[in-house]
Amino acid sequence: MRAGSLTDKGLKAIARSMGSSKSDLVKQLVCNMLHNEFHVLYYAVEESAEYAKNCLLNLGIDPAKLERYLKDGTLQIVDMFDLGVKRLEEALSLDETAKIIENAFNFPELLSLGGRFAITTLGSKS
Repeated sequence: MRAGSLTDKGLKAIARSMGSSKSDLVKQLVCNMLHNEFHVLYYAVEESAEYAKNCLLNLGIDPAKLERYLKDGTLQIVDMFDLGVKRLEEALSLDETAKIIENAFNFPELLSLGGRFAITTLGSKS
């Protein structure tokens, strides 16, 4: 952040203690960024992608616009919650607790799930 605003491009991280409303803040930022024609890559970690979409609707995003953002790629949601549940199910079905650790996500894998994605304004699209 610079002078109270987001820079044009880049990865932003928000870190605070548990229960400090980080997720709520991020969803509000997503709404504002979409309103200002930014592309947004959202990793849904604590909730399903469907729940995240419902939260964005509750924050005032028009349902038709949300569908357009998702369809044209302006908003991409990586459902880490669902992927984590599936991996945990696979590990537990093997009945080997060591497999849970082996099936954990690593940072490069997390990035690859989002593909090549940079925050850019729609106005710069050709």
